[in-house]
Amino acid sequence: MTDLQGYLPESLINEVVYEAQRDILYKAFAYLKSQNFIKEVSKRLSNIIYLEGDIIYDHEFPSDKLYVLLEGKLHVLGYE
Repeated sequence: MTDLQGYLPESLINEVVYEAQRDILYKAFAYLKSQNFIKEVSKRLSNIIYLEGDIIYDHEFPSDKLYVLLEGKLHVLGYE
């Protein structure tokens, strides 16, 4: 498959990404009621698939990421 990103204007790419993720983001940030905020967040998102048993965050390694769970279950484990 050809990578079309190099041929499309950035504004069009941003709009396509926004449209693809809009419903998810509006649910996650419904309390903000800000289309501009949702558009800015959509520019910074990436989709990652985790498998059962994967660790997505460890409290010993601070992160500047926001995780949005779309499907499945998440187990939060306390300090041991």
